[in-house]
Amino acid sequence: MEVLNGIIDLKARRNNNFTFHWKCEATHTVMLAFADDLLLFSHADVSSIRILKECLEEFHWLSGLSANTNKSEIFICSKDPALIQDIVDILGFKVGSLPIRYLGVPLISTRLSVRDCTILTEKITRRIKSWKNRWLSFGGRLQLVASILSSVHLYWASIFILPKSILKQIDCIKRRFLWNGSSEGKTNAKVAWADICYPKSEGGLGLKNLQAQNKALICKLLWRILSKDPDSAWSSWVHKTRIKDRCIWTLKVPDSAPWSWKKIMNLRPVMCAHTSKIIGDGMDTFVWQDHWHPHGPLSRVCSDRIPSSFGLSEGAKVSRLSRDEHWAWPNPYDREVSSIAANMPHHLPNAERKDSLKWGPLHISRPCFYPLVGHQRRD
Repeated sequence: MEVLNGIIDLKARRNNNFTFHWKCEATHTVMLAFADDLLLFSHADVSSIRILKECLEEFHWLSGLSANTNKSEIFICSKDPALIQDIVDILGFKVGSLPIRYLGVPLISTRLSVRDCTILTEKITRRIKSWKNRWLSFGGRLQLVASILSSVHLYWASIFILPKSILKQIDCIKRRFLWNGSSEGKTNAKVAWADICYPKSEGGLGLKNLQAQNKALICKLLWRILSKDPDSAWSSWVHKTRIKDRCIWTLKVPDSAPWSWKKIMNLRPVMCAHTSKIIGDGMDTFVWQDHWHPHGPLSRVCSDRIPSSFGLSEGAKVSRLSRDEHWAWPNPYDREVSSIAANMPHHLPNAERKDSLKWGPLHISRPCFYPLVGHQRRD
């Protein structure tokens, strides 16, 4: 696919006659590829579509590979029948409609519904039925619940906030299998499910609370955004189209924003409590909102007069506080500022190093899972 990307770069991205999809212009995204699956994006106009067709034809001439017209589809926002027909005639693909399934998950333009997720409960039920003729002890069933049934939904849970009713159904199926050996019938539970989901060190069986686990997995998406993950095309797209060099902690989410974006942004308070910035050149860290100072975010400890009295706007970066790789607060003798200036981070600014993100004393893995989602330790 690197060859096709090179062709698209020459014929489309650098071509004034090609118009990017309106949500892809900032990143110049035209194609996304995974294995033998390919997504192409453009504005719905004849000129841009013809250029994409030329790219596919040249790729076919060079590699012998071509798009399967029986499996390929076009998704068009335009309601103009004449335009739609022109695009179909050029590409030779049929017109599709959302939602479709791509890489195992639904591509949707609305909120994730219970109906979209029924495939998860069906998969778990089928697994249990395949074990029906085997005699399994309680310990054996527990191992299957922990290692197999609890992993069926993880891929989806790392992409979407799943409906609570679906997570309850999954818990119900697992609970029946654990106590009864079946996915059906009344549960003869001897211990409350909430107690089972405590860590083994606290008297539970170490199974995960699915809602808490779902939040922890989505927090990884926030980590990619906050750390500006260079290997994530999605993170780059988010920064260029949604954040636009603004502070993510105070970024307002419009009512018209996609449901999935709202769900991710709702987890900001959770992440803010467990992340901090290590200052390099100070160009990616906000003075007032980011947690880079030992006192925490300065907006929480400073009075409202501090930003304005020293000419540091709400969007000021930490680079404004350094001079010759030393800390340099404006008017450090001010009583309120002196306390902050006297407790600056021990490491000095370094113009040759980028700012980096870190977890406090924790890491986003098993040791961090419970405190990250507000788990209350049981005595």
